[in-house]
Amino acid sequence: GIFSLTGNSVQAGTTASTYPSFYYYFYDIKVKTVDNVSERGAVVGTTTTPPTITLVGAASDSLQTNAISSIQWYLNGNAIIGANSSRIKTIYSGSYSVSGSDANGCVATSTGLIYTATTGIINVNNTEIGLTTTPNPNNGVFKVNFKVSNKDDLQIALLDVSGKAVFTKSYTNFVGTFSEQFTTGNIASGNYILKIQHGNKVYRSKLFIVK
Repeated sequence: GIFSLTGNSVQAGTTASTYPSFYYYFYDIKVKTVDNVSERGAVVGTTTTPPTITLVGAASDSLQTNAISSIQWYLNGNAIIGANSSRIKTIYSGSYSVSGSDANGCVATSTGLIYTATTGIINVNNTEIGLTTTPNPNNGVFKVNFKVSNKDDLQIALLDVSGKAVFTKSYTNFVGTFSEQFTTGNIASGNYILKIQHGNKVYRSKLFIVK
């Protein structure tokens, strides 16, 4: 595995004076290094320690991790877009986890931390943000449009008839016009509730999926 011989360029009619410049199988080739190489030694690997999550803040409404770099926060297993700092503010209930690198550059993911939001939730009419979902009914692929004028964390969830979230996506510090197409995957046909939470305001819209 040190080097390989892939052939030569000897051709018919080559003169005897050029023979020494080509490799033939009966040559004795040796390879050695000019470095002073030590004997092999055993190396014992260590297990990467997952990052930790700590509840912090005067109102205990923020999460902090000891991960050093390559940080990504998750809510209920879904990546929170833009949540890449060591500390985030939490206003949504759910299971939070974080992945990140330690001092050796090894990446690991923490265990989940269950957080229960204490911020007062306000149910608001959809017309305030001009919420639309099209098409409706749909086959599990639909587009969500609305507009918010203040910056705050945003979570979009699709709830089944029992209130269980079958799809979620989160964004930090969102403001402006939202327009995105969602594909829900292999969820069953039926009636669902599209829940939009921006800060402590919640908007709901019925959604019908027919496959």
